[in-house]
Amino acid sequence: FDLDKNITIEGTGLGLAITKKLVTLMNGKIVVQSIYGKGSKFTVALDQKVINKEFIEVEESVDNEILDLTGKKILLVDDNNLNLKVATRLLEKYKANIIAINSGIECLEQIKKGEIYDIILLDDMMPKLSGVETLKQLKQIENFNIPTIALTANAINGVKEKYISEGFDDYLSKPIDKQELNKIIKKFMK
Repeated sequence: FDLDKNITIEGTGLGLAITKKLVTLMNGKIVVQSIYGKGSKFTVALDQKVINKEFIEVEESVDNEILDLTGKKILLVDDNNLNLKVATRLLEKYKANIIAINSGIECLEQIKKGEIYDIILLDDMMPKLSGVETLKQLKQIENFNIPTIALTANAINGVKEKYISEGFDDYLSKPIDKQELNKIIKKFMK
C-alpha cells in the first residue's frame, strides 16, 4: 500500500496469487496473518498421502562449455544492487568486461554517448523508466542494434512472448539460471 516505500520491491503479491492457485488446485488452504510494518505469516495446509515409489534419475545432456568473451562488453542494468552483484558473479566466468548500472536512464546515457556493447541485460521492473520503456527509447537511437535481453522476476507462462513482442531479443527470468544464461550468451555472443 505504501508505494513510495516499496517501489523497488519486485513481484509484491504476484507470488502469493500463484501460491494460492497452486494450493487451491491441490485441495488445500492458505491462511495469512499480517501486521503492517512487522511482517506476515503464511500457513499452507495440504492433505497428502505418502506413497513409496522408486524414482529413476534421468541425466540431461547439459552443455557446460563456457565461451571466452575477452574483449567483449556486457551492459547489465538493474535498480537492485544485490541483483547486479549476483548477475556480475554469474557473468565473470565469461571474462567479458561487465558494466553494471542502476537505471534505464543511465543505460540511455551510455548508448547516446557512443558506448558500444555486445549485449544488454535489462531489468524490466525499475522505477522511473521500466526496461520496456528504456528499450523503446533505445530503438529510437539511430543505428541501435545491440541484442537486448529482458531480465525479470515475472516467470509466468507467455511472458517470454510478451517481451519479444515488446522488441526484446530474448528473456531471462530471475533468479538467473546458469544454464539459461549460458544458452543466451552462446546464442547472441558466439
